[in-house]
Amino acid sequence: MEKPIFIPAWYKVIPGIFIFLLFLIFALMFWALFSPQWVTLKYTRYEDMQWTGSISHVIEGLGNLEGATYGDLTEAYCATTDRTQDIPTQENTWCYMFLLLWIGEAVYVVFSILSMMSLLLWIIYNFRDIKIGNFQSMKRFCYLHLAWMCYDVGFIAWMILTRTNFNDDCHKERDHKHRPKLCGLAGPTLGAILMFAMPIILVGVTYVLRKISVYINPQRKLEIYEEKEYRFSGGFESI
Repeated sequence: MEKPIFIPAWYKVIPGIFIFLLFLIFALMFWALFSPQWVTLKYTRYEDMQWTGSISHVIEGLGNLEGATYGDLTEAYCATTDRTQDIPTQENTWCYMFLLLWIGEAVYVVFSILSMMSLLLWIIYNFRDIKIGNFQSMKRFCYLHLAWMCYDVGFIAWMILTRTNFNDDCHKERDHKHRPKLCGLAGPTLGAILMFAMPIILVGVTYVLRKISVYINPQRKLEIYEEKEYRFSGGFESI
C-alpha cells in the first residue's frame, strides 16, 4: 500500500496566491495596453496645442484632430513638412513626434503580444511538467525568460522612441527647434511596474511549483537524480 502524499499546508496556500498574481500580470498588461492615459503634452500658454493620448491615438485635445491615430497625424503633419528648410518648424518637430509615437505603438504592441503568448505557453508547460515530474524542461525555461524579456524590450523601446519621462520634464513652452518631450501617465506607469514585477513573480512561481512537484512525484525526482549521477560519473567511465 502506497503512502499518502503529504504536502505541507503552506505549499497548498502559496500556489493560489501565485495563480492570483499570474492573473494580475495579465490584467495589468491588458489594462496598460488599453489605457486611455499614456502621454500628454503640456504647453502652458497654448491650450489649443495641449493634448493627451493613449498608446495609439489622441484622446483629448488638438481640436478637430481629437480621436485621430498617430498614423493619421504622421501623414497630416509630415505632408506639410518642407524637409529642404534649414530652420525647424512646428510641422517638422511634430511630424517626427507623431511618427515615433506611431513606430513606438507598433513595437510595444508586437512585443506585448509576444510576451502574453510566451506567458501562456509557460503556464501550459508548467502544468504538463508538474504532472510528469519533469524538472529539467528547457522549453519552460525559455518561455519564462521570453515572457518578461519581450515585455521589457517593447516597453523600453517605446520609452526611448517617444522621449517620454516620469519627472514632469516635458515641454511647457513652444520649441520649434526640438521634438517635444512628453510626460508619461497611467500607461507607462503600469508598464514600469510590470517591467520590474513580472520577472520576480514568474521566478517565484517557478520555484514554488518545482517544490510542489517534488512532493507529487518523488519517484520521478529520484530517476532524474540517478540520470544526472550517471552522466557525471559512470557515463564518463564507460567512454
